[in-house]
Amino acid sequence: MNIVPANESDHNHFLPMVRQGIHNCGKNRIQMVIADRGFLNGAHLWELKHKLGIDFIIPAKAGMIIREDAVALRKKCESRSIAEWAYGKDKCKGYGVDGLASYLEYNPKGVKDNKRTNGSPLNAVVVTS
Repeated sequence: MNIVPANESDHNHFLPMVRQGIHNCGKNRIQMVIADRGFLNGAHLWELKHKLGIDFIIPAKAGMIIREDAVALRKKCESRSIAEWAYGKDKCKGYGVDGLASYLEYNPKGVKDNKRTNGSPLNAVVVTS
């Protein structure tokens, strides 16, 4: 665990924490990381998935194009089965959207954006209730 001042960016500590977890638990033991929006950094997420082989779940921020795209594709995805899962005392529902390419910051380190490559695909889950 890293405790830092509120004005310091969380994502600076993301990959070092994951690497420490790999060191502590062993290679290939960590299969998924679930984090809050403070760790939303395209280059770090790219490295997590493509170099370390770890999947991730991080909520998108309001106003992100990839979030707007996932929500806009609801009608297209209505033919798919709706996912249901328990959360606390309630049941949640939502749908999956695969292959979204509109998070242009999701790239290897040093690549500013991937507009020339039509984006790197990401999957999304949209919670509807």
